[in-house]
Amino acid sequence: MNNRERFEKNGNTKLTNATVAIRRLAQLGNKKSYEATPQELKFIIKELRKEVALVEAEFNKGDYFK
Repeated sequence: MNNRERFEKNGNTKLTNATVAIRRLAQLGNKKSYEATPQELKFIIKELRKEVALVEAEFNKGDYFK
């Protein structure tokens, strides 16, 4: 299997899994089901942004956006 085939096979699955996980995290903001401080929720957002920045850095290493 070449790199393109690996991307096609795994890329959509990984994106779907990440999207589902993020939506589950968003449920933590539901005050009827969870109790969290604003600091805790801001920490989650900060960590997510940090990870997205790492993904962008990896994509930029590959010169995909030039």
